[in-house]
Amino acid sequence: MINPPNHFIMFDGQNLADWGLHISGDKTFGAPERDVDEVEVPGRNGTLTYDNGRFKNYDLEYEGGIVSDDTVDFEYKIRRLRSFLCSRYGYKRLEDTYHPDEFRLAKFVDGLDPDVTQLQGGTFDLKFDCKPQRFLKSGEEAIVMTASGSIFNFTDFETKPLIRCYGSGKFLVDRLTVTVTKPNTVPYVIIDSDIEDCYYDTTNLNSSVSLSTGDFPVLKPGATEIGLEEGITKLEIVPRWYTI
Repeated sequence: MINPPNHFIMFDGQNLADWGLHISGDKTFGAPERDVDEVEVPGRNGTLTYDNGRFKNYDLEYEGGIVSDDTVDFEYKIRRLRSFLCSRYGYKRLEDTYHPDEFRLAKFVDGLDPDVTQLQGGTFDLKFDCKPQRFLKSGEEAIVMTASGSIFNFTDFETKPLIRCYGSGKFLVDRLTVTVTKPNTVPYVIIDSDIEDCYYDTTNLNSSVSLSTGDFPVLKPGATEIGLEEGITKLEIVPRWYTI
C-alpha cells in the first residue's frame, strides 16, 4: 500500500517527494544478516559457527509510486526521479519519515522499472544497498569534554567515534592512552576511528598521534572513562551511535 506524501524519502539531501513520490515503508523494519562461517566437522554433532564480528549489507526496499494529472507532468517527474537516482555514485545519506531519528548510508544500484498506467501514474520498487547500521542522529552531536569524565553508550553496539583534540599531551579512553603532538599550523587534530586516520582538513596528521595499544578509540556499550591529562584543553567526541 502506497502512503500519502506525508511519508517521504530524503536521499543525498534531496526530498524525493518533490517529484511526487509516494512511498510505503512496510519493508523497512528488518535487520541485516550477521556474517558467520559454518563448518561441518566429521565426528562432531552439530555445526561449528565462526563469527566474523560484522554484519552484512542490508537490502532496503520501498514500494513507491507517482501519480499525476496528465502525461506531460508524469513524464517530467519520473524522468527527474530516474535521472537523480541513477546519477548518485557510492554511499549517500538516506532518511525516511518512518524512522525520523535514524539515517542510513545507502547506494541506489538496482535501477527503476515502473509499472505505468495510462501514462499518468506508475508504481515501482525502490531498492537500496545499505550499510548494516541504522545510525542515530543523536550520535552526530559532539560531546564536549574539558575535564575528565565518562561517556555512556546506551546502545548495544560498540561505536567508532570521531574525536577532535585541542592541545598537545595525552588523553585516555578506558585503558587506551592517546598521545597527541599538535602542530602549530592546525587548531586541532581529528582522530577518526572509523577510517583509522588522523588529520585536519586535507593535512595528514598520523605522525602526530600515538596509540598505546595500536588500536583506535572505541565506545563500548555502557560507560567509557575519558581522562584528560595536562596539555589537552578540550575533546569534542562525535560518538556515532547506531543500532541494527
